[in-house]
Amino acid sequence: SDLVLSPLFQWGRGETHKDRYVAFFPFYGKMKSKLSWGEINFFLFPLYVDWSHKEFKARSILWPFFVWGSSDIRSEVRVFPFYSQKRHIAKFEHTTLLWPFIQWGKDFLDKKEPTSYSFFFPFYNIKSSLYGNMESRAFIWFPILGSLVGYGYDRKTSEVNYNFLFFLIQYGYSNNRDYRKHIFFPFYGYSRFASKE
Repeated sequence: SDLVLSPLFQWGRGETHKDRYVAFFPFYGKMKSKLSWGEINFFLFPLYVDWSHKEFKARSILWPFFVWGSSDIRSEVRVFPFYSQKRHIAKFEHTTLLWPFIQWGKDFLDKKEPTSYSFFFPFYNIKSSLYGNMESRAFIWFPILGSLVGYGYDRKTSEVNYNFLFFLIQYGYSNNRDYRKHIFFPFYGYSRFASKE
């Protein structure tokens, strides 16, 4: 059972001593099964906090700036914004230097075709799959605006996309999904997406 006077006070108890907790945020406390974690402990948050889920345990001083944690299959280190690294064996590997400017990593390492990415803001953003069935590249990229020049393809869906001058000129197609996009902003625009199934 739980009693919550959010966000200041939380109290809980269960059948065993391990299920009992009390937290008076942000001064001191312990929470169980909250925010997708098995246990969260804190003291004068964000001065100190630690959390765990199964075998993974992590700690932070002045969260989110200094973080470290590990288990047999997972590790995480962060000295924000200078460096961070997150690894999960057979799942992903992510590294960042001078966030958000330099990032690289690998995802879906447990799938048939893992992907990798490299990001050097704002100059280029590249993502590709191991066997070359998917790739996207963007040059001079900004949030919301998109990229000065960009292209990408996905052989699984036979989709191809190009853009020039950020969002002003866009061209894309896919024969499998009956997808077409032709945009020359603000003079002309055509977009169609229809499933053939």
